[in-house]
Amino acid sequence: MDLDYQLFLPLLLVRYSIETLPFLIRYPQAGKILEYLDLDYRLIQRQAKEELQLRKQSIGSPLQRSGLFESGTAEDRARIVLTELTRLHEELDRPRQKQRISFLSQVLNNPLYRSEVSLLISILTLRCRNPILDIQAIVCDLRILKDPETLITSLIANHPTEYYTTIESLLDSDHLGSSRTILSRLCKLAVHRAWDIRQQLLERRMFPNLAIELTIEHCHDEINFMNRILRGQPKWLIESDPVTKSSRTSILEFIFSSLNDELQSPTANNSTIHRLLRILSGMLGLMNLILSAEQLEISLQVLEMRPEPSIIDIKVCLILMCATQLFKYGKARIERVLTALLKCRNSPQVLLLTIYFQTQQLLLIDEFASNVLSMTVVIPREGFRHLETLFTTGFSDEQLASCALSLDQSRPDNTSSPFMPAKSAFNSTSSNGLTISSRPGSNTTSSNLRSSSYICVTHLLKRDIFHRSHMDVRDWILHRILDSTTLPLDVNMVPLLTAYAEAVSRAEYISRIPFNSILAYFENPAEDVTPPKVLLALYMLLNNEVCHSHLNNDTRARSVEYPDSIFQHIQIRKILLYVQNHQGGTAFESFQPMFLKLVNAQFPELFDVTTLLMEEGAASQQITASGDTLGVTSGKAGLGSSTEEETSFKDHHIKAIAQHLDNPDAAVKAYRLFQRLPQMRRQSMSREIIQVSLPSLLDPSSSSTVLEAFKNTWDQLNSIMPHELWAMTINACRSNIESSAIKSGGDNYSYEWLVQDPLLLFNVDLRVFRTPVVFRLFIQILGAVMVASRHYFRTMFEGHQIGHQSQDYGEIHLGTAISLQDIILIQMLLEICQRRTSRTKLAANVKSVATVSGALEATITTAESSEMDVDKAVEPYDEAEGDVIKEIRVVTFNFLHQQFIDNKNLAKLIHFQGYPLDLIPIMVKGVDSIHICIDFLPELLLRPPVNAPGMTGRGGGGGVKGGMLSDEFELQVFALRFAAQLCERFPLPNTLQMATEVILPRLRALAIGTGFSSVVLESATVLAKAFPTLREDIVGILRETSGSHDKAALIATLKAIDKELADHILATAQDAMSGFLCDIYLVNTQFLFQVPNKTASTHLWAHRSAMAKNPVDQGVSLSAFVDLLKFLCYGQVECLNNPGDFAISGWPSFKSGQVEDAQCWHPLDQSAHLSAKPVTWQKLLDAVNVCQVDALRTHCKVAIMAEARISKTNVYKANALRAHCKVVIKDTVGIGKSSANDK
Repeated sequence: MDLDYQLFLPLLLVRYSIETLPFLIRYPQAGKILEYLDLDYRLIQRQAKEELQLRKQSIGSPLQRSGLFESGTAEDRARIVLTELTRLHEELDRPRQKQRISFLSQVLNNPLYRSEVSLLISILTLRCRNPILDIQAIVCDLRILKDPETLITSLIANHPTEYYTTIESLLDSDHLGSSRTILSRLCKLAVHRAWDIRQQLLERRMFPNLAIELTIEHCHDEINFMNRILRGQPKWLIESDPVTKSSRTSILEFIFSSLNDELQSPTANNSTIHRLLRILSGMLGLMNLILSAEQLEISLQVLEMRPEPSIIDIKVCLILMCATQLFKYGKARIERVLTALLKCRNSPQVLLLTIYFQTQQLLLIDEFASNVLSMTVVIPREGFRHLETLFTTGFSDEQLASCALSLDQSRPDNTSSPFMPAKSAFNSTSSNGLTISSRPGSNTTSSNLRSSSYICVTHLLKRDIFHRSHMDVRDWILHRILDSTTLPLDVNMVPLLTAYAEAVSRAEYISRIPFNSILAYFENPAEDVTPPKVLLALYMLLNNEVCHSHLNNDTRARSVEYPDSIFQHIQIRKILLYVQNHQGGTAFESFQPMFLKLVNAQFPELFDVTTLLMEEGAASQQITASGDTLGVTSGKAGLGSSTEEETSFKDHHIKAIAQHLDNPDAAVKAYRLFQRLPQMRRQSMSREIIQVSLPSLLDPSSSSTVLEAFKNTWDQLNSIMPHELWAMTINACRSNIESSAIKSGGDNYSYEWLVQDPLLLFNVDLRVFRTPVVFRLFIQILGAVMVASRHYFRTMFEGHQIGHQSQDYGEIHLGTAISLQDIILIQMLLEICQRRTSRTKLAANVKSVATVSGALEATITTAESSEMDVDKAVEPYDEAEGDVIKEIRVVTFNFLHQQFIDNKNLAKLIHFQGYPLDLIPIMVKGVDSIHICIDFLPELLLRPPVNAPGMTGRGGGGGVKGGMLSDEFELQVFALRFAAQLCERFPLPNTLQMATEVILPRLRALAIGTGFSSVVLESATVLAKAFPTLREDIVGILRETSGSHDKAALIATLKAIDKELADHILATAQDAMSGFLCDIYLVNTQFLFQVPNKTASTHLWAHRSAMAKNPVDQGVSLSAFVDLLKFLCYGQVECLNNPGDFAISGWPSFKSGQVEDAQCWHPLDQSAHLSAKPVTWQKLLDAVNVCQVDALRTHCKVAIMAEARISKTNVYKANALRAHCKVVIKDTVGIGKSSANDK
């Protein structure tokens, strides 16, 4: 392009002389420019300023200036232009003056003067040393004129350094009306700047027509530009400055010309075709273009080209965008095109669109087009009617099924799928449960195609397409499962497996994965878990869930459950841990909810809360050689992997475990080394470890460190193979039982046997029940087996109910049977908590429920007729079982606590049946959830007498036979004793009301009915201790119901009641004073009140950290000690010689400042069994000497001397424990309602 020197003449002639550039003389304007350059511009600037002043005075008119511009000299014209520019700028600074300026600027607006004005503006800005206006201000002012592009172009041409600044100001201006024309002229002024200007237009999303014009005329990259301009949100193309018809026509002509060239070419470029079709589809969807017949013909010819996977998606998108026009032009040809596209391998686009049209998911079709075009677009809805008919009825079931199964058979690198947007999969789940995107980070071609195949097959399975086509997808499903080796797995695999399991249950031609095929893949369950194993386990769980759900509504279901034995074989717990913990739990994040739900529904015993918490705590401290602390370690890591090393471990370390009694340290080391072995080797050696450890660890001389090491090993194995471990542990603990007592058909109990008959768990060595560490494991197994047994019986019951209309055995019978089994198991645990436990008692309990849990006669007979004297065997441990039995009870009661929380009705049934009376106090104290029994306590107390053999109690007099309670009162006495113990532990307002309204009447009735039984009297004592306010009522009932032969028992009971009340009050006082000194001195000082049997005075013993000598031995009274406390705490020096001024509260209100008369001990009461001595100064001095309170000694001596001179002793009333310790000391009378006068 030749340079137009005419535009640059002012700049060239200012910088160069005519002699330097002689060729410029041929331009006609050169002479005029030289004439203007010779003017005195200082004089012109001064004259312009003067003229502006005159104009402000309204001297002169625009017509005069216009005529002067035509007839005046060069100096006049220059002055007029400079004046007009200055006046224009001043007027623009005033608001709302644009119309007036346009009218006044006759010189600048006159097209006749435009050429000469443009020269003068350029010369003025070049020659004036101190210009009135800068370049950018002039450009901004000139834009208000009519057609300013000539003036601005000439100005910028002579000031090239202002080019970019001018472009920026034009794009940033608020008035864009004239900017487009000016920018176009400026681009022609500097063609090499067109790329930069177009880039700024794209970034600012403005002037699309100018961008297209620059592309066609200067940049010549129409394909790349249009692909770029249509990306993302191209609505700016049609909003503020829409693309004009001429621009659209130019682009379309280029597109179809290029497509025609590709059709004529012997080797078509698929990449070019893809980009051209993308531009065409985007413009059709964005601008609603109408194509001509010639253009439609070219489009159809392109669609009919041999289908290539790389352009199938864009072809489908073009059909969607102009469906109405294409169907009118050639419907049959479009149908043939879609059929050919459907048959194309590894191209799921047409099949997915068929699914979307069948399920009316039109928004997903819009999403498909948007993904293909990389822009947000809405497909014209008028074409949906034709497309829906074609996609829903145009393809046969066989075509759809064959297309779905052929997907992902090969994976060419040049394929792509538009169904995988970049957003997270969790934000684009369709209404039918199919996820139309892969997880972030896995958006590869193969994974996208695989995910699309999962979606298609899932939909076709739900609509029974494969069944109607007589096609079995079993092998296809199995191949996809085994091929899923990369993580994270596709989120559409779960819907696929669910649809497959459902289809198997109802479709004749769809078969399930054979049991043997699955078992072959899990040939060695000790191997590491892999993603295919997880999917196989998930499929089996889904299959069983479908079978279970169809029991109640479809008796013709074809699917068959996989047996529980296969889940034990594959070790479902190990797979569960792998799903939860692999890669920090993120690898199977989308699978976890479904997997956990299914495992919990079918194997609830694996979700014991206590066990899970213990495992979680142990996992953080678990040491494995591979560094894997998640319980599933690599088979190649750890201590050695060779057969020789494993044999060495067995020979040396297992021998050390067997000899743990002789060398505990070696056994502990062996256990720890076993825990560090790879997971595969631990599983293979687990049976040997358990058998060599049990029952030898039941020996009382076993080291606690060895037992703890064994428990850690057991917990580690329990996290991966619980079912097998439970059976191995029980079998090992019963190794000394006669083998004839075992069921026929095998030497060991299997896990299935334990689930079907949990009572078999108790057929173990009795030392298990006196070895706390092993007993904890037994309780853990018992809890899991109880849960599994309930689930097993309920599942069997639901399966039995199908097809049986009689319903002879209903839900209530099932609940009763399960409850009876649980009651017997808990009763056996309670027997264990007694001091002595014999196998005879356990066998009797087993026999009582033999009809419920199975035929156990052989076991019972063997246990009863065993030559081994079990009682003698355990007798040495019974003699020294103090701490052991306490720990056993703690474990048992914690277990019962959880059972009662899970099933409140179980607690009710247990107590309605009753248990040994000597267990009631420890049961109430040890089970934290025992408070739930308060709800049914009135019902338990008011139950009519029934015969309930098996409970023993102590008694005498009427209602007693041979030292035993009669059967009709036995359960009633149990209820009374249990109620009294509950009241003692929970002295609440509601229990006090219950005691008044229910318990006391039952106490009266049972005292009469049992003939003053010792058990009833003990219950009365406990009740009085719980509620001291009921003492008089209880004593009255006992007096009324006692006979002459019960006098001794009555007296003993009354003394026991008084003693319990006194101990209770003294204990309360002790707690109060101990807390008092703790608050003052911040020391843990304990005070115990001791009451000598043959004295009426109460002495105080203080902890040696507070006192140097024992006050009891020195005779320090309680009253004197109160005075010492007052002096130590408050600095008050008083002598409490009137002990009637204070009392000690026996209730929690002792610390709250509120003391009731009936709840206090009053030492001055003559009828009280305890009283306080008056304090004299001499007694106080003795106490000072004993307790070494030197600061008070001098004061006491002075007071004693003063007493000798003064006849009347001053009496000071003391209040020892004031507001901040909240112990009230005041004068009241008696325990109960009696009172006494002050002395």
